[in-house]
Amino acid sequence: MTQLLTRLWIHLAASLHRLPFNDRGSASDNVIWIAFLAGIGLTVTGIFGPRILAAAQSVVFK
Repeated sequence: MTQLLTRLWIHLAASLHRLPFNDRGSASDNVIWIAFLAGIGLTVTGIFGPRILAAAQSVVFK
């Protein structure tokens, strides 16, 4: 799993590095990446949402 995330991160960094120099066809790439990252965010929220909410509610500020 770590290797997959590392490869995705490297690909994302390379894509973002090339973006200012080559904007032909990058709009569809951006849409795909945004949808992918939004899907990961929704998945993480769906899986860990109740735990995150419980942890946030148990925080006490002095």
